[in-house]
Amino acid sequence: MLQKLRLERFRNFTEAEYGLGKKTVVSGDNGSGKTSLLEAIRLLSIGKSLHGVSFSEAVMFERDSFRLSATIQQDGKETEVELFFGSPFPGAQVNERHLAVNGNRTEWLDFIGTLPTVLFLPSDLDIVLGAPERRRRYLDGVLFQIDKQFRYDYLELQKVLRERSALLFSIKIGRAGRDELGPWNELLVRLTGTVREKRSELTTFIGEWLTEKHKIIPGSFGLKYDFSDEDIAALQEQEIKASQNLFGPHRDEVIFYFNDRPARRFSSRGQARLLVLALKAAEADFVASSLGREPLVLLDDLFSELDEKNGQAALGLFNPGFQVILTKVEQTALKGYDLINLNNPSRNA
Repeated sequence: MLQKLRLERFRNFTEAEYGLGKKTVVSGDNGSGKTSLLEAIRLLSIGKSLHGVSFSEAVMFERDSFRLSATIQQDGKETEVELFFGSPFPGAQVNERHLAVNGNRTEWLDFIGTLPTVLFLPSDLDIVLGAPERRRRYLDGVLFQIDKQFRYDYLELQKVLRERSALLFSIKIGRAGRDELGPWNELLVRLTGTVREKRSELTTFIGEWLTEKHKIIPGSFGLKYDFSDEDIAALQEQEIKASQNLFGPHRDEVIFYFNDRPARRFSSRGQARLLVLALKAAEADFVASSLGREPLVLLDDLFSELDEKNGQAALGLFNPGFQVILTKVEQTALKGYDLINLNNPSRNA
């Protein structure tokens, strides 16, 4: 459980500290820093900012660094986590980024999963309504948090795809031979099998979860993980001609269904929003069962496109034992939730 969060020179926070309970509402006007607070937690969790923006964009205007720190309570022990980004001293030309756990420098690939988070943003409707790449990225992001070997395999896969694509072009223009594809094909086939196996496990879990919850979700939701089983050798000539990797998990698709029809085409924004929230609740249960550790659920602007009934139904999808932090403009708490009012910092714990 995340007990305390401290922010220094981060976005519009000069210096702030917040105590966090099991359930917390963060309220405030637009631009008050509600989403930035969730962004800080997510940064500490996985080392990535929201929407793929660079760390430098999160540094407060006219400052040269930011520092985030947190106190985590796990298994009866307190853990201190700190993230620093920016200039290590005045006038330095290169920014540094380092993570420390209880004062000791730590690598991100080893730390990820220590403070697992499940994040909902309004833009996550693209998981349902957007392009296939967005859905693949969603699955891989979940797996990245819970499986260290997947993290290494995924990064290796990206390298293989880049190198193999360059080789395909070299073969096309006569600067390399087809026989050079052999080792890269073996690597790509192996990594493709690993990624598809892990993705299939996740989509199977989500599908079963959605089936179990159908009584409390308006309408019926489902999904299918779809990919071609064509052999890599059969695609070789097409790949050389196009200078593109036509084999691999980067071409797979996840199809979501609403009432047995493709949700991308036949769901309203409200229905897509509810489906994404159901996915996030399933994700939270998957993370908990995989890590043996409860995730922190971060919900940004949950009620903006849901009526009160569906908003409460969405909250009810999440395991009541999980820590939840949600944002909303209205400066009122929900029943059972502590309130952090960014418009009136003096009232915050």
